[in-house]
Amino acid sequence: DSKSVTFIRASVYDNAKLLEKDPGYVANLKAMALVDRRRLLDGDWDIVEGGNFFRAEWFRFVVEAPAGASAVRYWDLAGTEPKPGREPDWTVGVRMSRDDDGMLTVEDVQRARERPLGVERLVRSVAERDGVGVPIRMEQEPGSSGVAVIERYARDTLQGWDFKGLRSTGDKAERAKPFSAQCEAGNVRLVRAPWNTDFVNELALFPNREAHDDQVDAASGAFRELVRRRAVDLSFS
Repeated sequence: DSKSVTFIRASVYDNAKLLEKDPGYVANLKAMALVDRRRLLDGDWDIVEGGNFFRAEWFRFVVEAPAGASAVRYWDLAGTEPKPGREPDWTVGVRMSRDDDGMLTVEDVQRARERPLGVERLVRSVAERDGVGVPIRMEQEPGSSGVAVIERYARDTLQGWDFKGLRSTGDKAERAKPFSAQCEAGNVRLVRAPWNTDFVNELALFPNREAHDDQVDAASGAFRELVRRRAVDLSFS
């Protein structure tokens, strides 16, 4: 006789006895690579190993960012703290530069899961470290709430910086394609840093619907702004 099987999804947080016996177990899972982490920590066995927009071998690594390259910091905001059993989005700020030869360098990636006040403090502290010479762009969410967030950052948090909110058009995949093409062509370098692994892992999974895409959005936004700025510079040359 045939038998039917029902899959009941569960995460590590459903195993209270295990967590009580080994308090460090969750920390060990969080240190794993992204796919293993999602499977063992969250019980997400639908996630696949790779997407089709980015590959790890496309990226070059450098010790430091090129001197004198035109840079921008692009933020994709989220305002949620992590809770047991939940995997919220990240606030991500990608600093990217373009040199005169057209080579792109991802110089720094900042990530956090904080409430809105914590996010504002992070954005301000990173801006102070980057300096006023680095323009800051931020994705503006639709509707009046998105407008209000940008106005608050312009008026209070980032007053004195070259700051603008930018509306995004098209879906995430379409917005990522131009940056993906640059990566495939070998035109994108990463400054060696602790953030490299999570950054490359996330991009390699995109556009897997089960994986996060906040770093993809921020990197794609930074690239678009660098292209726009380059076009403006050429129009005045």
